Amino acid sequence: MTILHLNLGKFSVLNSLVIYHYWYITKLIIFVSRKYGLKQGESWSMPTPLELPPDYEPSVYIVDDDDSVRTSVADLIDCMGFITNSYESAEAFMEKTENNICGCVLTDLRLMGCNGIELIKNMHTIGYDIPVIVVSGYVDVTNTVNAMSEGALSVIKKPYPEQELWDSIIAAIKIDSEHRKARSWSQEIQEKIATLTDSEKEVMDLLLKGKSSKIIAHSLELSQRTIVMRRKAILDKLGVDHVIDLAKLNTKLQLTQRRLNFNNKNIPTVNLADRTGK
Repeated sequence: MTILHLNLGKFSVLNSLVIYHYWYITKLIIFVSRKYGLKQGESWSMPTPLELPPDYEPSVYIVDDDDSVRTSVADLIDCMGFITNSYESAEAFMEKTENNICGCVLTDLRLMGCNGIELIKNMHTIGYDIPVIVVSGYVDVTNTVNAMSEGALSVIKKPYPEQELWDSIIAAIKIDSEHRKARSWSQEIQEKIATLTDSEKEVMDLLLKGKSSKIIAHSLELSQRTIVMRRKAILDKLGVDHVIDLAKLNTKLQLTQRRLNFNNKNIPTVNLADRTGK
């Protein structure tokens, strides 16, 4: 009887903790909704957990000159399981962060000093490559077009549904993770290209143009055996088995870099046939 009583007591305590946790989260959501101008009475659901690389630890960087807004939004995003960092101005954000940060930036459009759109411009100038979400109660067509043209992932008008904020952050985190994976792969290929000798790059250039070993040998005034040996070295160093795989690798590299360049013009496009390897 004593054991049963103790177990029931533990269940009672656990049940109370669950109820309190649910009550706290509900109160927090209502508080943030009222404080940040989010619409109430709309359907809301927690986002599906993202499958992120184990070495990828994203943060949400909140830039807003209203102390209460920064605190409220940070509390809300903390419930998503993401780390938050808050800044009272665009200048403070630029001063206290590095351009290799990961995750996403959530900035208000109207800020004291540098505004949200100017912040995006400055970030690109310094080399930041992280998705930016712009929020404001003063969104119009002009502001939206300006923000998007500068590279903003999305522009959200306040008040907005809670789900819209969640979905925008999740989308930004996913895009940032995918871009970093693509950049890592692209860098790996570039490092392999750098191991090629100038003569091997010269042969690779012609191989990618569809030239046969015989034609290349004649063009470079070398023996066909020499070209075959260089071709083998090229394939081995780049980790492919056939010339057709080399062509596929080149196409993938160019497409990957074009996607990366869409949001960051500071990334140079690299072609396997680029003899400099830069």
